[in-house]
Amino acid sequence: FGIFLLFYCYEVIFTIVEYQTTVLLDLQTSNSTIQMSSMLFLTTFISQVLGLFFALFGTALILKRLSMRFALMVMPLATAGLVLMLLFWPTLPVMLGVMTLLPTINFGFNAPIREMLFIPTIKEIQFKSKAWIDSFGRTLSKTSGSTVNLLFLGAPIGAFFAFNAIFSLLLAGTWSAIAYFMGRKYEETTSRREVIGEK
Repeated sequence: FGIFLLFYCYEVIFTIVEYQTTVLLDLQTSNSTIQMSSMLFLTTFISQVLGLFFALFGTALILKRLSMRFALMVMPLATAGLVLMLLFWPTLPVMLGVMTLLPTINFGFNAPIREMLFIPTIKEIQFKSKAWIDSFGRTLSKTSGSTVNLLFLGAPIGAFFAFNAIFSLLLAGTWSAIAYFMGRKYEETTSRREVIGEK
């Protein structure tokens, strides 16, 4: 459940930011499909390249310097920082930068570390929980993020962005607490050489 919450918090915030980016792109490009598609393609391409580079060279380096509990907190704290940037500078370049950095840090660093939490569990738990998170959990988190977007959909654009940023910051705070608890639990379990789910 804790691993699901780590996944859920990221996906909800990313869904909110992704929609904000689409709204701002729509306004800035006068709903030009070609311009919107090219900008979204560029952010996705850059984030994939940076994510690969980060996964190859950054993840292991950070794990050597940080314990698991603090490594898990890198993503929620980085997300909170990026959301704060959006709150104070809700411009298209900042939005596109955030849309590039969020998936970069997630795929290159956060996802591999989150997967390590499955190690001290039995195979049955690993398979069932991972399958549930990847299917139902992804749908639930995307739906939750979209619901938050719908709440202030008719509001002025400034209020819409501010509400979503404040909600995302609160969620990032909760996410940080969960990450700390999960990291501590992982460290305790591995230090005692326990396997979760073993009879």
